[in-house]
Amino acid sequence: MSATHLTDRDLADRYGKSLWFVQSQCRTKAWPHLRVGKAIRFTEAHVEAIDALLEVPVSTEPAPTTPQPSDENPWGRKGRKS
Repeated sequence: MSATHLTDRDLADRYGKSLWFVQSQCRTKAWPHLRVGKAIRFTEAHVEAIDALLEVPVSTEPAPTTPQPSDENPWGRKGRKS
């Protein structure tokens, strides 16, 4: 049984990141991976786990609104007293 393993360069290309970034994520153990000697390898299960880590959940909350300047602000528009 032969499993396909991706290299750190393969993942850098896949995610559009630098090789240094991928190696950094492995060095800090933020991403699951295999060490084969000094080489870093990834299985399909590792890639699926990394995809889940990188996924940005959709928010159901409304976007925050920018507060509008108030007439009660004694400092005026530029932050100085008028």
